[in-house]
Amino acid sequence: MAWDGWQFRSAAEVNVAEARASAGVLFFPKVTARLTTPDGKQNQDSHFLICYQGKLGILVVDVEDAALEAATDGILQSQGIRHIQHYDVTECTAEPHGVVLEFLQLLSQA
Repeated sequence: MAWDGWQFRSAAEVNVAEARASAGVLFFPKVTARLTTPDGKQNQDSHFLICYQGKLGILVVDVEDAALEAATDGILQSQGIRHIQHYDVTECTAEPHGVVLEFLQLLSQA
C-alpha cells in the first residue's frame, strides 16, 4: 500500500502514518535496525520510529508474527529506545488517531 511516497505492508500502517502526520510528530517509517542478539547479528524492521519530546519510541502494527517481533523489544530498549508498543492491526485500521494519541502519551511518560 502506498502513501505519500512510502510503501507500507497494510492499510492499517497507512492509517497510522496519516494519523501521525496530522499530529505533527517526527517519525521514520520502515526503519531497519542492526542488532546483536544471543544468536548473532540480525536485522529488525521497525514499523514506526517516533521522536516525541526528545524521546525515541517504536509503534508496531502487528501484521506479522507478534511474538517474533516482541522478542527483540528488550534488545532495542537496552540500546536507548524508551518505549515500544504493539497494536493490533484491527485497532490501527479502526482507530488510528486513538492509537497515535495513546502511543504519544505513553512515550511522554516513559
